[in-house]
Amino acid sequence: MNKRPVAKILYGNGFPSGGAATKRCLHIAKGFAENGFDVEVLIFRPTERPNRIENRLPEGTFEGVRFKYVTKSMIWPPGLLGRIVKYYSGLLRLRSYLKKIHKTKPLDLLVSANYYGYLSARSATGFCRKRGIPSVIFQDEYPGFILNSSVKFRALNRRIILGLMRKFTIIAVISDELFNFWNNALHGRHLKEEVATLRAELPEISDEELLSGCPHGEEKNAPALFNSAPSPQGLNPQGFSGETHPFYESAKNIVKVGLTAALPDGILLSKKYDFGYFFFTGFTKMRFFSEDIRKDEPEVLIQAFTLVLKRHPEIKLVIGGDRDEELVEYCAQMGISDSVLFAGKLPENEYFSAIRYSLAAVLPRPDTLQTKASVPYRLGDYLIAGAKVISSDVGEIKKIAGSLESRATQLPETDKKAAVKRGENTYSETSELPGNVEMISFYQPGNAEDLSEKMCRVIEEREQPGDAVSWENLSSIDGEPTPGNRSFSEGGLSDAKASATNYLQWAFEPKSALIPLVSRLAEYLSLKKN
Repeated sequence: MNKRPVAKILYGNGFPSGGAATKRCLHIAKGFAENGFDVEVLIFRPTERPNRIENRLPEGTFEGVRFKYVTKSMIWPPGLLGRIVKYYSGLLRLRSYLKKIHKTKPLDLLVSANYYGYLSARSATGFCRKRGIPSVIFQDEYPGFILNSSVKFRALNRRIILGLMRKFTIIAVISDELFNFWNNALHGRHLKEEVATLRAELPEISDEELLSGCPHGEEKNAPALFNSAPSPQGLNPQGFSGETHPFYESAKNIVKVGLTAALPDGILLSKKYDFGYFFFTGFTKMRFFSEDIRKDEPEVLIQAFTLVLKRHPEIKLVIGGDRDEELVEYCAQMGISDSVLFAGKLPENEYFSAIRYSLAAVLPRPDTLQTKASVPYRLGDYLIAGAKVISSDVGEIKKIAGSLESRATQLPETDKKAAVKRGENTYSETSELPGNVEMISFYQPGNAEDLSEKMCRVIEEREQPGDAVSWENLSSIDGEPTPGNRSFSEGGLSDAKASATNYLQWAFEPKSALIPLVSRLAEYLSLKKN
């Protein structure tokens, strides 16, 4: 009997309770487990703030996924010096723990759920390279140096980050934009315009230094950077010593693992509010060095909702997540405080219930470089909960919606099984297309009037019977939740809208999403063995 391959997932935020990144990590772990791996999530630094503790267990099992804090304490200190000490001591304890367990139960795979700084990535790849273990890092947005406004900062950090990322066996990305970026970056096909801009703005940096962030940086002939076939040298992580290896041709070390979403095990949904409302959750910005990177523009939503109230004064706006005092003040300035409910961070039951019973869930994303490459995890939550979504037309959200609708065709049973083996999200319960249900409507980014029109249309169309996906068909026994992900009962499959939600749950499930990555790992190990 073959043993299950052992995979450890490195994570740098709170677990199992946390934000969108924690859900993504949980889905990654579930995806590996459902594809036959023995998985454990290792949290390498303290994550809990003294005045806000969400996770209290240093180890345990959550939804079938084992997790462990390798740190002595789970409390993240307030001071900078204390945090630096905890971060570095956590990395040391992580490396010691990995060495210990590798002796008794050898690792087959090490995964970094995201990029948590140079030292954590270097420590992970160093551990793997020394022992011949494949390593994977997930990338869900552009690396920080791309988002920085300083050209000099980008140029000087390019060499460090790209050199480090080439040490991973596989980079798993969430979008086509990121796939193209890393393909170009790691295989030497940078845009001429970008390099020309850097050279013009940084005359003090030589061509050799400027291009050294690329695999061809040692070469003196600049055109080779753009026109040559990708060189495998410098890309081979596990002991191939620069020899040509077929795994690194055609960007095989970059794999797209798309958006994942899953309803929590045993969840029960119930109507939380007795009024009509739109739902929004998220955060407005993240801090990167001295700059703010905006991920949402809730001010546009507030402006749009103010216009909606002129036509439908009875409607409310429910905002989930951490309370943003600046947004509270902005609502007061707009005179709509009585119509906006700041619900705070909701438990999973209430969170998915709030989404499900909303008129629509809104994604007010700005049109920025960051949103061009990333995909909001909330999109998956909104769709599998059965909500209509109103989103700004940015990034690959429209591409995801179009892909889901176009692929939802009826297949013979043999073709469905073959599609699963290929890792394709192609499945439908009925011959009716989920595309018959308008899952997402789009508005022009930053345009409050356009967004308000889309919101008003949802309210007015809601009066027509049968618009909403009914959750009354959810399978249950005597009112108790069924284990595993929610799905519709057999009796509801004749409803195209119910079928659409079933299909979405299948399309986003972690197991099918990770099949391309697992297949690529198997290919790598086979080539390495030979």
